[in-house]
Amino acid sequence: MKTVIKSLIIGIVIAAIGVAIILITLAANDWKFKTDYEIKTAEFEYGGLSVVIDSDANTVKTEFYDGDKIEVTYPESKGFRTEISENSGKFIFRSKTKWYYSFFNWRSFWNMPETVIKLPKDRVYDISVKIGAGSVYLADGEYKNVNINIDAGAFNCGTLDCDRLVCDVDAGKININSVSANYLECDVDAGGVEITKTACPEILIDVDAGGVKMYIDELKSLYSISAKVHAGKCNVSAQTGTSANHKIDVKVDAGKVEVNFAG
Repeated sequence: MKTVIKSLIIGIVIAAIGVAIILITLAANDWKFKTDYEIKTAEFEYGGLSVVIDSDANTVKTEFYDGDKIEVTYPESKGFRTEISENSGKFIFRSKTKWYYSFFNWRSFWNMPETVIKLPKDRVYDISVKIGAGSVYLADGEYKNVNINIDAGAFNCGTLDCDRLVCDVDAGKININSVSANYLECDVDAGGVEITKTACPEILIDVDAGGVKMYIDELKSLYSISAKVHAGKCNVSAQTGTSANHKIDVKVDAGKVEVNFAG
């Protein structure tokens, strides 16, 4: 009985602390949370050939243009902060939301203006994207290496031409219309990856409880396939291909993998 009473007291104390924090936060913000966003612009003379995008809750779009600087137009408010920097040839964009702001004012995210990152079109970039609960739209084009890490957001791209594409998804979604790459990796926990068309000689797919769906614009007979499936589903099985450079390695725990070919 004493243990139960102690547990109740501890619970009440924790709840009281939580209420106190909420009241202090409300008082510090005039008992309301402003939803007005200030639109800001930043320019970087060079910006480097490596671009890092870390999106917490907003929508970020990249586009190529004729200029020679990296230009960023982004929203900012009392509860939503943006950090932009350039370090050793790397351009870094990070957007972060304060926890109390997202808790009390989550509806304002629906009206949050998007961030636009303009990249000089005469460069070929390394791209690293990390998404918390927002979304990123990557401009169609040619890149070096593209790394995508998603917690619960979404990544979208039309045509993507790169050396290596790595997709790491927890509970979000990656949608790409067309991929041309030398190496493609999809590591999915509970989210999904869908690639409408791809041309890639080396593909690695590892799915826990999510799903991967892709169409390979080449003959199935070219590929040597390794497929290990536990409690999930996969529509391809092990085979030896006719090309030494084409291979697919599939591992499925409880998810689903669907790979279709041109023939």
